[in-house]
Amino acid sequence: MIALDRAEGLWTVTLDRPDKANALTEAMLTELADIAEAAQSEARALILTGAGKVFSAGADLEAARAGLQLVPEDRRIIPGLTVEENLQLAQIAKPIGCSRNDSG
Repeated sequence: MIALDRAEGLWTVTLDRPDKANALTEAMLTELADIAEAAQSEARALILTGAGKVFSAGADLEAARAGLQLVPEDRRIIPGLTVEENLQLAQIAKPIGCSRNDSG
């Protein structure tokens, strides 16, 4: 559900679950944490985008209803990429870009 393209130090991470508006599951959070940790030492820059018309709806509602807790995995991503309690992206030691999805 997450695609990673590594081209000359530029990593492009694509949330690839367009049928669910790229809503994040626990498995996706774990994979994002792994990518963010690896990017600290291996990437020059990180681009984050989503497949389809929506970047990300946030947490998967079905997983949230089943008890998904974001705290363990999103805290693991720091100082990589995370959504804090106040919904701010944490800083990463590499440049981060977000690619706008085509909504047309």
